[in-house]
Amino acid sequence: MRARFFIPIMCAAVVLGYFVGRRSSPRREQAPKNLANQRAKVAPEEQPSTTKESVEPKLIKDVTPRLPSPRAAALEWVEDMRHGDVEAVARSIVLTSEARSVIEKTMASAPPDFTRKYPTPELLTAFVFCGAQKIVGFQIETEKSVRSDYSVLEIAFKFESESEWRREGFGFERTPDGWKNVVDRTLATRIAAIVSAPKR
Repeated sequence: MRARFFIPIMCAAVVLGYFVGRRSSPRREQAPKNLANQRAKVAPEEQPSTTKESVEPKLIKDVTPRLPSPRAAALEWVEDMRHGDVEAVARSIVLTSEARSVIEKTMASAPPDFTRKYPTPELLTAFVFCGAQKIVGFQIETEKSVRSDYSVLEIAFKFESESEWRREGFGFERTPDGWKNVVDRTLATRIAAIVSAPKR
């Protein structure tokens, strides 16, 4: 008797479960689909792009010093001299107090037209750097750090008028604007001699 009632009840339960499952299954299937769509919308913002443009390093301006090392300053200084950029060279140098005094005395005896064109010791010094001899080659050979804010670089120059390479040591000092070439009294005296030399 119990078996006669039990079997129909079980069949009914299975049929009921089948229809209930069919009605509820679209909702269960729809939820992952909607979730996938949401993920698809968020993924481009959350996940980093793997394109070549995004992974390549880019230059960030005004974050690091303009000339972050003595070597970088020396390379730019020489390149500016090679191209005759007097104003750029003037910005890349710093004169000691003794050197400034020597250049100022030279300017006092220079023709007015000359000093009007180069009205500061830095511009006059840069003019001599750019116009002394044509540089056809150069190489930084050694770099010695004297202290944290001062280094000496030995630079080899090849001038158009000379067959041999000429090597000279130049001091570079860290300033708020980056590293700059230091013009000392010895170098300023040589510059003054060039400016004061009679024109041929």
